[in-house]
Parts: sequence; structure tokens; C-alpha cells
Amino acid sequence: MQVRFHYEHTSEEYVRTEAWQSANLGHCPLCSRGPGEGFSCHTAYERKRPAGAWIARYYCKPCQTTFSLLPDCIAARLSNSLDEIENVVVTVEKASSFEDAAFELRPELKESGRRRWVRRRVNRVWLMLGIVATLGVLTATHRTLTVTALRNELGTDRALVALRPLVNEHIAHLPTPVGFRRHHESTWKKLKRLQHKVGPDPPP
Repeated sequence: MQVRFHYEHTSEEYVRTEAWQSANLGHCPLCSRGPGEGFSCHTAYERKRPAGAWIARYYCKPCQTTFSLLPDCIAARLSNSLDEIENVVVTVEKASSFEDAAFELRPELKESGRRRWVRRRVNRVWLMLGIVATLGVLTATHRTLTVTALRNELGTDRALVALRPLVNEHIAHLPTPVGFRRHHESTWKKLKRLQHKVGPDPPP
């Protein structure tokens, strides 16, 4: 289970200062047990990106649940920092076409690969922003909320990082990369449920 670790700095600073070592979770978020009651520090794990970033973890034995303390600068369930993902979305929003933006961001990939890589990030962020626009956490009312509009609203070029504390109350239910809601099933599994079972071969 992911838990928000309040951290205002960049992912580079997080790695440089090894900030995960100062991440602390005083009690279990589920049962409120503390140290000595089956709740203890667990082994940290390393992220692929940002390179050198580790995530502090805690474990509650009675709940049989591990808690990962994800800092505000790092995306949930995507191998990037939130700043990197924000740059991807803004590039798409400002580009003349999606194809031009994808080529600018990942020219080393084949066309299908770079489109898939960019779409995965952009679609998740736009889905999340559509939900945020209805929560009443922003002062302005947006018919269509984009990252560019969010930057203007919050007055920062690190809008996704700044947004996470504003939606802290809803963070467990918001989609990644800002929120922590898990994608339970892949599209393939959903499609597979709709398929009829293959019966016996017809007679010759």
C-alpha cells in the first residue's frame, strides 16, 4: 500500500540527500498500531527511475500489509518523476500534433513505441485532472483542465508536485501518477472476460 511522504524538493535532491532515510511512518494507517505492537520498519526498495532513488517501507504484522512511503516528487506506478511526466504532458499540449510531440520526446523509439509511451502518461494525467476539476480544491473553474491551465492556477512549473498535497484527502482514490489508485486488471484481462469459451470442434 502506498502512503504519501511529504517532500517539496526535486527527485534529484531526493537522491542526493538520500531523503528516504528520514521518511517516517509512526503508526499503521489501517489499525493505528505503533512500534512494539507488530508495526515496524521494513526493507527499502529501489526504483528504476529516478536512478538511485529508494523508497522507505514499513510493515504491519497484524494487518499483514506493507506500506511504501512515496515522496511527492515521484510518480505512482510509473517509472518517472512527476516533473518528468508533467514535461511530457505539457509538450503534447503545446505541440502542433501528437505525433510531433511523441517524436520530440522519444525519437529513439519506433513510431508505435513512442506513441504508446507518451499516450500512457498523457492519458493518465488528463484522466486524473478531469476528476480533480470536480473536487473543488482549485479556486478557478475549468471546463477542461490541462496541465498548462493547472500551472497558471497554481503559479508554478511543478504543478503535479504542488497538486498532490491539495488532493491529499482523495489521494488513495485518484488515478496515478498523482494518486495511488491501483489499476487492478489489464485491458486484456477485461476483454478476456467478454469472450465466449471455445467449445468442442464441430463434426467433420
